[in-house]
Amino acid sequence: MARQDDAVARVASLERQLSELQEVHQKSEARLRDVTRTLSELEERKRYADDKLNKAVSQSSQQDRVQKLKSAVSRIEMENADIREKLRASEQRETLLDDSKARLEAELSAAKKNTSEKHMEIEVRAREELLDFHNHSSFPLTLSLQYGTILFSTLRAMH
Repeated sequence: MARQDDAVARVASLERQLSELQEVHQKSEARLRDVTRTLSELEERKRYADDKLNKAVSQSSQQDRVQKLKSAVSRIEMENADIREKLRASEQRETLLDDSKARLEAELSAAKKNTSEKHMEIEVRAREELLDFHNHSSFPLTLSLQYGTILFSTLRAMH
């Protein structure tokens, strides 16, 4: 009985953990979408900055153009490197969350299977006890059946 309660509690705990993991996974996916959107916005800003830079370069001397270009490229490369790092970290978190989710789902499945097996064992034992009770008692069959009905109802209520 305590094992069954422990199994039921473990299943409930695993379901809670799975729910929390799914919530964290959804948040990570939302964050990944935000980072992707930010990357798109930055790329659009880069295109805009490139356009502005091209206009400015055409109006300045050759040496001035080279310096401005190098500065813009460095800044954009740093921004892109930062975004790529954030994206890589998000992908790693997503992979870890997926692994954790798969592990928790496997544990939940095993716990459910164990609980189901224990329930079947209890029902088999109850049937055996009912037959034993009927075979070794002087009660009429109707009383044995009433006893069995009460026993099975109690078992189902416990499960």
